[in-house]
Amino acid sequence: MDNRTEDPQTQEKQTRKRPVGTVRFVASVVILGVVVGIWMLFIQGRLRAEEVLGPSMEPTLATGDRLIVSDYMDESPGRGDIVSLVSPGDGGGLVKRVVAVPGDFVIVADEYVFLNRIPSAKELQALGAWPAKYRLSRFDLEEGEFFVVGDNASNSYDSRFFGPVGEDKITGKVLLRYSPLDRAGKLDHLVARGVR
Repeated sequence: MDNRTEDPQTQEKQTRKRPVGTVRFVASVVILGVVVGIWMLFIQGRLRAEEVLGPSMEPTLATGDRLIVSDYMDESPGRGDIVSLVSPGDGGGLVKRVVAVPGDFVIVADEYVFLNRIPSAKELQALGAWPAKYRLSRFDLEEGEFFVVGDNASNSYDSRFFGPVGEDKITGKVLLRYSPLDRAGKLDHLVARGVR
């Protein structure tokens, strides 16, 4: 029989190591669960990756940014959401910000969008939008219609040109940017520049 007794400090160190190992194991299982869950959402088509092409969403999004997009799963887009949609013009993909929802009305004067109000001639003159290069347009959004604009309004093909888009043309909500890594993260819920 071995009559050696362990040093109390050695016993204390061994006792402390066990909880750290347990915490690491639990953390690893949780991380693995999250990764598998996200992977399953991709497999089911509820999440997808998209790449930004063009400057229409600058400075929020730039060409080459890679995004995670979620389908809506019974939830309508809200004002300020960045969405992926099918272009009414050529059927290609677009990424824009929702600036108006069903029940809103929008006045468009050149690159400026006025939400639920009619601008005065003086205000339009101060913005340099009067006389308008094109024309003043009014859009009254009905059920299932959304007005989308690029954050870089002076360089964006959006609802100011093709009108409101139906909810059936909106393919998902942008959740986050995952690349480039130095700009990765959740995107701000803002109003596009040029919306008054």
